[in-house]
Amino acid sequence: MQEGKLKLDDPVSKYHSGVPNGETITIAQLLEMRSGLPNYTDPAWVRATSRSQVSQT
Repeated sequence: MQEGKLKLDDPVSKYHSGVPNGETITIAQLLEMRSGLPNYTDPAWVRATSRSQVSQT
């Protein structure tokens, strides 16, 4: 950030394609854990999600 390469208001899609709603999720939201993306390490999410669904994300 100090070098001006990353801005908190930038959309995630600027740096990584394929993120659901990446054009509306900001770097700041990811850092604040307010992006709306699921917690992929939550055991309940892992149990409820099939292997094929995970490979699509």
